[in-house]
Amino acid sequence: MAPPVLVIYGAESVIAEPVAARQRLAAHLPSAEVEIYPGVGHGLRGQIPDQVTTRISDFVARHDEAALTGG
Repeated sequence: MAPPVLVIYGAESVIAEPVAARQRLAAHLPSAEVEIYPGVGHGLRGQIPDQVTTRISDFVARHDEAALTGG
């Protein structure tokens, strides 16, 4: 079983190709969650911190084994 994976991109990134990356992940790790935020680049953590932090927190909360199993 693959570990949970969250990949976050800014759609305007000049150092990555978010759409191509999403397609590669879908082919090789279909359980990965890929989030592409429009209008921001590679520095999206600094550009839209609230959205990114919320997305990461939600992902971690859904996959936190200790919280899910009560241990």
